[in-house]
Amino acid sequence: MERKFHAKKTATAVFISLVMLACISAADSLTPVSFVFSGSSSGWVSVKASVKNGSVPGSNFMLCPPSDAKNFVFNGQKGVWKEYAVTVSENAYTLFFRGKKIYTSEFKTARNRVQEYRTWYYADDFYGLGQMSRSLSLKNQTFILYNIAKYGDQTYVAVPFYTTDEGSAVYYNAASKDSIIFPGQKKDAICYQSGTGCIESFYKQCGSVKNAVSEFYAFSSSGSLLPRWAFGFIQSKYGYRNADEVKNLVTGFENRKIPLSAVVLDLYWFKHMGDLDWNRQEFPDPEGLDLWLEKKGIKLIAISEPFLTTASSHYDDFKKLGMLGTGNDGTPVTWHDWWCFDDSAGSVLNPLDDDAQRELGKIYTHMLDTGIDGFWTDLGEPESVPSSVLFDGVPESVFHNYYNYYWTKAIHSGVADNRPDYRQFILSRSAYTGSSAYNASTWSGDVSVSFESLAKQPALGMEAGMSGLPFWGSDVGGFTPERIQEELFVRWYQFGAFTPVFRAHGTGSREPWTGTAEDCSIISSVIRTRYRLLPYIYSIAHEASLGVPMMRPMIYESAKVPASYLDTQYMFGPAILVAPVTKPAADTPVKNVWLPSGSWYNFYTLEKTTGKRTVTVPVDRQTIPVFVKAGAVIPLDLNTDTGVPGNGKQTSAASDLALLLTPEKGVKVTFILYEDDGVTNKYLHGAYTETVFALNGMHLSVKYSGPARPVTLCVPSSAPVSTDGWTPAVIGEYTKVLKRVIMLSGSAEYDL
Repeated sequence: MERKFHAKKTATAVFISLVMLACISAADSLTPVSFVFSGSSSGWVSVKASVKNGSVPGSNFMLCPPSDAKNFVFNGQKGVWKEYAVTVSENAYTLFFRGKKIYTSEFKTARNRVQEYRTWYYADDFYGLGQMSRSLSLKNQTFILYNIAKYGDQTYVAVPFYTTDEGSAVYYNAASKDSIIFPGQKKDAICYQSGTGCIESFYKQCGSVKNAVSEFYAFSSSGSLLPRWAFGFIQSKYGYRNADEVKNLVTGFENRKIPLSAVVLDLYWFKHMGDLDWNRQEFPDPEGLDLWLEKKGIKLIAISEPFLTTASSHYDDFKKLGMLGTGNDGTPVTWHDWWCFDDSAGSVLNPLDDDAQRELGKIYTHMLDTGIDGFWTDLGEPESVPSSVLFDGVPESVFHNYYNYYWTKAIHSGVADNRPDYRQFILSRSAYTGSSAYNASTWSGDVSVSFESLAKQPALGMEAGMSGLPFWGSDVGGFTPERIQEELFVRWYQFGAFTPVFRAHGTGSREPWTGTAEDCSIISSVIRTRYRLLPYIYSIAHEASLGVPMMRPMIYESAKVPASYLDTQYMFGPAILVAPVTKPAADTPVKNVWLPSGSWYNFYTLEKTTGKRTVTVPVDRQTIPVFVKAGAVIPLDLNTDTGVPGNGKQTSAASDLALLLTPEKGVKVTFILYEDDGVTNKYLHGAYTETVFALNGMHLSVKYSGPARPVTLCVPSSAPVSTDGWTPAVIGEYTKVLKRVIMLSGSAEYDL
């Protein structure tokens, strides 16, 4: 992906109007549309359709065609580029791939308002678009492409990418508040509308949904890898007010032997919004607190926002440097909002300023120096900024959707300038195309404490992952109101343990022991399961950096998925199927789960069942339906103390590795165990190991290049293994397994 450099401070302010969804009349549609078609070596085709003098005001921030892009070669009304061809007529064109019609786009215009009606010839369903839809399918829905957080609902994150069910990848260089309408019927056209006089889109035929998503990751440069500790359990609430509360919290986990990787500090860690430094009255010795936490293996994450009150310690310096959003007269725009608290007014950070990366790099590196390990960037849509604000001369209305990307980039790049080897973690409420390149982890926003809200989460996580935002999570327990619902609390933890980033947060207490003692025991077991799976989770996190989401819709597993199961279950990596319980047990004593073809094992009992059917699972409070595919390799951590505070270990020893194998006659599968130091960027320079495990029926092949290490093989007790070397064992929650220890040393073959 390439992005043009941002506009200079002298750029002319250009405003765009709110997109209107009304249809353009035939009388208005006579304005001619001009087309520019180009293709690049990566296989993406660019189509720019514009009226006279039409251009996108925010084009300086958008994706632009790769530098090697070549225009289609035309002969009359037909243009050709490699395997693609177009035929052009008045205000319309048809795209072909290898001689096959893909779609036809027709355009209507009214002054600078342009509508594209795209009719697909073979596509029947559509997926993606960031975190906008509450269902995986985008059909029969209308979207305004505008980042906004709605309290008690969700954060809407617009990534203008979608894939079709037949493997087409589509991306729009969208202006803020462009709109897109997906039809309910196959014969109807998708309507895309912009008020800028220009619509630029990109297309690639990829052959499958999986390939289309992977290609978009590469196209948008969305790959990165979070530090390993970020995939453990993260405890948060609004909020821990002082150092004693933090220590008491960690001690609570330690005494109960519940694993924990990080603690999040909300607004109470600073005095004034924009200080970006410790409140020394409540946290008098942050360095000492950090030392205490590090000895227990716990990381610290602190919140920051893009706003500064006039009383904050950085306000005057930022004002002098031009690092605040201004009005037409060049002076910072100030206003009072809830984040001012007792201060009179404040302003918004300008991440486009030439000094932003350097200055934010200094500040956030200082945060690292004083004990903070990860950054939480909140309110970065940005929330409720006056329309009069300009960022280097660019109106907020134009820059809005790009704001969070450039804020994240300035922080990450600034810290990287000072600490190039430090692997960052940025927990971000908002995002845009390519944000995850800067180690951004998103979540679904300030969601409500309700089963209805929990039921929406799987689709949000899947569509985010399909749109280049793989490191997704939710506020486990729900964010608002303060009080938990006990059954819901357990169900959200059970779901959260099988999501990319596992973090509890809310306006009130969300610690595992917030409910009953029985529920705390259930939740503790859930968290321990998460840590047992960390070798598997970290490996699929690395795979996500290459374009394969961690939360994968069932269409990754089967071409034909019953529509009623698209939003209710998903694959967590290649081997684990998760079906969250999203209704009270009193209302739904059983859960229907659709299993694709093949055999499947109950994740907890390892009882085997056949697939290509719907199974009815009785609902109990202890677990949710989770299944393991027959023919799977799942690396596990044998150390039951991993992640427990005081144990000091967030990673397992080499000798603690186990493999859960579910061999199946005639089924071949390969899993790559990825390992690195988990905290530095040395992996980018080759400092990692990949162990390839290939399971073919009852035969295991291993390719390994590290020092000799033992590995415990585990299979369901029902597996038809030979008797040599296998003994009954209990491995964590698995009470009915057989185990056998092998020694890895180079490549080897094993008959099970």
